[in-house]
Amino acid sequence: MLFFMLLLIANTISIIPIVEAKYVFSKKWGTIGTGNGQFNAPEGITVDTSGLAYVADTGNNRIQQFRLATPCPSGTTQIVGGVCFVRAWGTLGSGTGQFNKPSDVALDSAERVYVADKGNHRIQMFRGNGAFMKAWNSDGPGTAQFINLVGVAVDTSNNQIYAAEYMIGGQGVIHKFQLVSPCPVGTTEVVPGICFIGKWTYGQAPKDHLDPLNAVRGVAVNRLTHDVFVSFYKDIQMPGDDSFDEYSIIRSGNFPDSWGGRVSSDIGRFAYPTGIGIGPSGLVYVADSQNYRIQAFRLANPCPSDNPEIKPGVCFVTTWGTLGLANGQFAVPTDVAIGGPLGHVYVADTYNYRIQEFFWKTDVGGPGGGGNQP
Repeated sequence: MLFFMLLLIANTISIIPIVEAKYVFSKKWGTIGTGNGQFNAPEGITVDTSGLAYVADTGNNRIQQFRLATPCPSGTTQIVGGVCFVRAWGTLGSGTGQFNKPSDVALDSAERVYVADKGNHRIQMFRGNGAFMKAWNSDGPGTAQFINLVGVAVDTSNNQIYAAEYMIGGQGVIHKFQLVSPCPVGTTEVVPGICFIGKWTYGQAPKDHLDPLNAVRGVAVNRLTHDVFVSFYKDIQMPGDDSFDEYSIIRSGNFPDSWGGRVSSDIGRFAYPTGIGIGPSGLVYVADSQNYRIQAFRLANPCPSDNPEIKPGVCFVTTWGTLGLANGQFAVPTDVAIGGPLGHVYVADTYNYRIQEFFWKTDVGGPGGGGNQP
């Protein structure tokens, strides 16, 4: 907490809005605590199209599940208007169904829940009701165990699973698995029903030179194009023992690319980007955590007239958020998800100990009209 307060003081002067935000605050829920609907530094969120939301309540070592609905269904409890607590599971520990600082959460096509159990160096898999299914901590028999899992994503079109690992003092790694049985030829069974396909290490791929100080911070996948997006940090060593930091988003898949660069609050630049969300039309949302904002991008060439080009093929759509406690402000937003029937945007506002919801404001829109897509 002391570190966080110093970070806030150090960065307050430099945080300025870039452009007027087009996303509008809708609701929030959560305060610091251990009760239902309370959080302790939540780092991950995912929301399905029906309005079920799962939050990695990191400091409380649990997953919380909510239903976004009005009125609240029987058996749930209203937290705020439109947000209903369903259940929570997990305690601190290393047993099945226990967690040690869960950092991220994802869903597959059958609403099975995958948790990056960072402190236990493993992925855990559950049914939607919290019932434990399986866990794994490596790429297969005889391989090194995970070190520091920071993210998990699932391609719901084929149930391929991507686990992001930040190897402290080493490289960032993306591990690729598939939920299938029996395992296809050329893959390795990790545990029954989970097959290891392969992995890539930054910077071996897709574009960066080998650098032992590279680090991965988050991962997301577009289910329609199968492109994988990775938030990525690199400490650039310069002659004379000088150095500077770069933060980028890297797209690997059909059209490998990257954007970002040296730390900045300019549009299209980042300061410690972490979670990434992919909207239903392919918009890429980035939790630009130490710029205390969300940025949204469109991948198109040429860019539409109202979307400035960041680089060929990457178009800036909008950004919103500044440092603070008010609605629409953030204190280290760590993850972003798009979901619910209208495709609203949900942000894990980690050190405000809450979740915030936003919608895209159209001329005739609003929460019941516009949805989230420009």
